[in-house]
Amino acid sequence: MIALGTVGIRYLEAATLALLVVGVALVFVRKRPPGLVWFSAVAMTTIAAHLFVEEGRWQLVPAYALGFVLFFWLARPSARPYRAPGLFVRVIVALVAVPTLLLPFAAPLFIVPPPAGPYRVGTASVLVDPAGTERLRVWYPASAGAATVAPFWSAADLAGASLPGFPPLFATHLTLVPTPALHRAPVLERVLPLLLVLPDAESLPGDYLGLELQAASDGWLVVRVPGQPDEERVLRIVDALSVPETDVALAGRVCTDRLVVVVAGSTPVPGLGTPVLHVGGESVFAADLPGASFAVDYPDARVPHPALTSRRLMAMPPSLLVGSSDVAPARLDRALRHLFRVVLSDGSSAAPVFSAELPAQQALLAGAEGASIRMMPAGR
Repeated sequence: MIALGTVGIRYLEAATLALLVVGVALVFVRKRPPGLVWFSAVAMTTIAAHLFVEEGRWQLVPAYALGFVLFFWLARPSARPYRAPGLFVRVIVALVAVPTLLLPFAAPLFIVPPPAGPYRVGTASVLVDPAGTERLRVWYPASAGAATVAPFWSAADLAGASLPGFPPLFATHLTLVPTPALHRAPVLERVLPLLLVLPDAESLPGDYLGLELQAASDGWLVVRVPGQPDEERVLRIVDALSVPETDVALAGRVCTDRLVVVVAGSTPVPGLGTPVLHVGGESVFAADLPGASFAVDYPDARVPHPALTSRRLMAMPPSLLVGSSDVAPARLDRALRHLFRVVLSDGSSAAPVFSAELPAQQALLAGAEGASIRMMPAGR
């Protein structure tokens, strides 16, 4: 994928759009020479290769239709120059081409930033219910090995979720967005601390992915638990992850004694007696650790969903932006990743999240410009 800032475009997709631009320019040639049939053949072959290799997406459907008409037109030579009516038709074609070419960037594919930890990230769907009714997405540090890139949304995500206010078709391109996670990559040969992420009710499958990738890259087994989990369900999931029958690749790798819960927004906190990290809600970030509790605040700002995901790039309509903030989403995303790294560290017993030592305020604020730290009574 070609990165254009935070937006991405695939190679054959870019070639398709470029050929369409050239085709629009060629229709203004006064006399179409026979050689244009070869240009049309190359253009149609490129579109076919794009659809077969990269898969099409709904934002390019107008481009496919316009390209089919345009390249068929150019394939027919004409020795007669066009007159005023013909010029009018060509101008209409050019005007139609403008929104056609812009639509792929109005709801684009986007770049998921890679995590900054020392390990590659693997991901898998793990069956945690013996009855076969509950699968959870997990992320983990991975060792070297061949694996396919996991998409931003899986086919299962697409079947169970959609962009708010839009029909399911509008989310289909999210299965084409690559992430730094590798599907079923070999699990790193070490015991992994456990991080349970409890998203709020309004969350979409890709929300908080940046934080999950960061924690996994730093050595954690990250499990997203959707819904409104109570203590019994959370404990059942933790127990399931510690037995080989759940997933042979994770057998013997999970340290359930080092467990941290991440709570997003207003999600109820199960009373497990474990360290708890809060993302969003009253503060941008807060932590209930063994030593004390603290919160990181931005003046007059709270965490919107787009700060934790690339949802702001899925489509341009502002109705997709849940929440608001005076802090740029990309800046909040970087700050939260940094705070996760400082508090979680490598997941060892000496990490701030498990020790009685609070991380230094200077370390916390190093990646959160303009924020302030507020100490709170234990048990936020």
